[in-house]
Amino acid sequence: MRMDAPKSARVPHTDLVGRARAAASGPTIPDWVPDAVFYQIFPDRFANGDAGNDPPGTLPWGSAPTNDAVMGGDLIGVRQQLGYLNRLGVTALYFNPIFSSPSNHRYDITDYHHVDDRLGGDSALRELVDAAHGRGMKVMLDGVFNHTSHQHPWFKDVRERGPQSPYFSWYDVTSWPIRYTRDDKGVLRSSDYRSWWNYATLPELRTDTAPVREYFLTGKDAVVKRWIRDFHIDGWRMDVADEVEPEFWKTARREIKATNPNTYMVAENWHDASSMLRGDQFDGAMNYKYFQQPAVSYFAHKSISSDEFVDQLRSPYAPQTAFGMFNILDSHDTPRFITEAGGDWYRLRPAAIFQMTYVGAPVIYYGDELAMEGGADPDSRRTFPWNVVPNSTHPARPTTPPSIRRVKPAADGTGTGPGSPVSSRVAREERGRQMFSLYQTLISTRTHEPALRRGEFQVLGTHNDNRTLSFRRWIDGTDRDAVVALNNDIVGHDITVPVGSFAADGTTYTDALSGTRLTVTNGQLKVSDIDGNYGAVLLRDTPAPATRTA
Repeated sequence: MRMDAPKSARVPHTDLVGRARAAASGPTIPDWVPDAVFYQIFPDRFANGDAGNDPPGTLPWGSAPTNDAVMGGDLIGVRQQLGYLNRLGVTALYFNPIFSSPSNHRYDITDYHHVDDRLGGDSALRELVDAAHGRGMKVMLDGVFNHTSHQHPWFKDVRERGPQSPYFSWYDVTSWPIRYTRDDKGVLRSSDYRSWWNYATLPELRTDTAPVREYFLTGKDAVVKRWIRDFHIDGWRMDVADEVEPEFWKTARREIKATNPNTYMVAENWHDASSMLRGDQFDGAMNYKYFQQPAVSYFAHKSISSDEFVDQLRSPYAPQTAFGMFNILDSHDTPRFITEAGGDWYRLRPAAIFQMTYVGAPVIYYGDELAMEGGADPDSRRTFPWNVVPNSTHPARPTTPPSIRRVKPAADGTGTGPGSPVSSRVAREERGRQMFSLYQTLISTRTHEPALRRGEFQVLGTHNDNRTLSFRRWIDGTDRDAVVALNNDIVGHDITVPVGSFAADGTTYTDALSGTRLTVTNGQLKVSDIDGNYGAVLLRDTPAPATRTA
């Protein structure tokens, strides 16, 4: 229930974000998912570990991405860089498609039972999964079952033989022979069969037919089962899941969970995913509607108030479903967060703090931890900047150099504080160092604090004029909790958090980001001088055990 108070000083919310008042039951989520920190990798752009598998025409690393450019990234490179990912702290890897395909993105698959040779082939995946598991990391693949490439042998046979092809019924062909045209942008089109968004290179499968379901779901060596059984992958992210009939996903869940009940199933869905999250289809969804879109509006664009942000986070999902959601700030299908923020990389700081302390599985799109930029696809798929990776092997507290602390921009926009034009001119290496350090600390804090992974969530206060927000995470029946205070303004603010309902005066909390210890006084925690675009993650201190006296 929201209590009536002036918007400039909203009193604590007493309801829980993400909790519907009368929600249907949700899925049983694999136990490892709430503890996971995911890292999304676009395989062609992360690391080139074997130049020997680069096809002719591979561009130099760091070239500007285009729709057709190949940069040479492969699974060997990922395996070689697991130490970097381990140092960052991530515990699960999500790969965009890796199966055989003529493109760099591989959403147009020609062989679902073979890893693309340009990525190292099947052996590269097997070695990568084994190495990742050895470091405690899970591996999730991208399942593209709505459509194939028009160069897939099935569809080539349909083009050549028409109704005589055994695969004719696998596609929705309305006229044969198949004819093609190109539009004014050079895109291949055809009105003779159904294709994804009318891209003729992506003919849609009839997923409601028995042969298609047998191949992908129910057969002995069905795609969804074989990669779990033979290669020990830990999850499937299903492409354009909301464009496929629900019965397909219900069958997929039964088959996948029978193969390994701990396999994570996540749906791509840019809208409300309620119908998919009732326990018979998916464990979670890419949380565009109730996380990514509000976060970009609030932190990157600063176009909504703190109260509006809280309102937009609310979903109709069942309570436990929130812990299985795939919480992204950006992806291969969106501009990079910092580019959405107009190049102001400081705005990523409070967004990252929120992402790593909120309910659900946080997902880092490769390079965000180094303040990577990139516009709309394909620009959001730039190569990973290995030249700016910090050399330190030990986590360090993120710091803000004194020259950029709490300086309000001048009227002409020439200030030097977070949010000013000067912030974009900080050396790329320094940006990378600061953001890597922040992400490293946040991930470590989340990993070691159960309340941040599995705890309840409650907003404690908002202040729309100052653009501040505070909330609590806690686990019932324990003496540990976390209080998070966020300053989404471009200048510094003090934030006073009401905690008297759960913390007695004299209780102390320590900020995981600065090391500052605060004491509850008069039922409040006063967090002083929080930098613009920053925050505090306050962990309750465990009382020292009483000393026994003789």
